[in-house]
Amino acid sequence: MKKNILLLSMMLQSYSLQSSASSYTMENAALDLYDSEGTHFILNYEMLGGAIDFDNQTGFFDFARPPSHNITVYTDIVEIDQWGGVSGSGDTESHDFTWTTNRYWAGTELVSCNISLGYNGCIDENESGLLLFDQENYSYDFTLSEGQFSLGLFMDWSTNEDIPTLNILQSTHVDINGVITFESVDSDNDGAPGHQMLTAPFVNQTVALSGVLVPVSAVPVPASLWLFVSGLLGLVGFVRKT
Repeated sequence: MKKNILLLSMMLQSYSLQSSASSYTMENAALDLYDSEGTHFILNYEMLGGAIDFDNQTGFFDFARPPSHNITVYTDIVEIDQWGGVSGSGDTESHDFTWTTNRYWAGTELVSCNISLGYNGCIDENESGLLLFDQENYSYDFTLSEGQFSLGLFMDWSTNEDIPTLNILQSTHVDINGVITFESVDSDNDGAPGHQMLTAPFVNQTVALSGVLVPVSAVPVPASLWLFVSGLLGLVGFVRKT
């Protein structure tokens, strides 16, 4: 009996390993916005598309507000951190998401752009030869625990570009094909999922995410394997009775 169960476990594990991936598409996702008091006031922007590459720390996701879809949120994933401790240890890890805001003179107006470790949003300003007025550094400092990963985001919302946003996401379920269900956690303890934004135009407001990540290279467990497994378990039970 133990040998048969061990064989079964190894077979299922082999399929699970085949489904491991670093690249995912994002599906069935929702984006919610909370005000500075933690009141949920914008619900369920609809997903237009999304993808995450954990190895290269890149990705994007796009949402639109139903029913008219007249407000669209385009987001670049510019930094990804993952918890890397030993399962069951209860360990936490300290991380940060930092960026620099540059302000340039454009005629008689000041324009701003952001630069992070993995993203340069000031290329156009530099190539245009604009005069740098000043710089300011910002940072989100946070911790990750088991099953969590963070997304450092530059978000375009309506006419506002590259708004720095942090989301700490908890993996709540991983199925046999490596499909990950996730949701934002209340990482700043303000009563709302997500993390309050530090800079204009949405200071102290919070973006929360939830959805599903589907491995690009996922290998589904075939129905024939499940039939074989059920038959094997039935045979084991029959042998034990006889």
